[in-house]
Amino acid sequence: MIGQRSQELKVRPHIHDTGCYFLCICYLGWQHSEPKKSLTANDIIYLYDCAIHEKTMEKDCYVLNPQKIMNEITTPEVKLKFKGKYPSDYDLKKNEKAIELWNYEPENWWHFVIGNYDPWKESITRKKGKLDSYRVWEVIK
Repeated sequence: MIGQRSQELKVRPHIHDTGCYFLCICYLGWQHSEPKKSLTANDIIYLYDCAIHEKTMEKDCYVLNPQKIMNEITTPEVKLKFKGKYPSDYDLKKNEKAIELWNYEPENWWHFVIGNYDPWKESITRKKGKLDSYRVWEVIK
């Protein structure tokens, strides 16, 4: 999956600078699409433009409706349903996936990651910060 600081995404500076949650949603949707379709920089830019046009996300990548963005990515065979924000001590159920929000307090940095996918590749926020909360999704097959 493409990284947040990828040259190809510089044409949409907000993805490049502040798009970690949006990219994690894209990554999670891609993981659960059947059959696996590729997700290129052009696909991500298209999803960004659609989300802005549909008012499901602000230009700075502040996500207003994560479910609508996810619905553009997943396929009818596998759906992901957004359940909401949960505290860092939440125990995920077998059929749930989570996007993690990390905080690095000395700099007041906030960053979203999912599993081994870090949109910044190896962010200081994840390395030195602490887990703040989850954005939980239910996998429905």
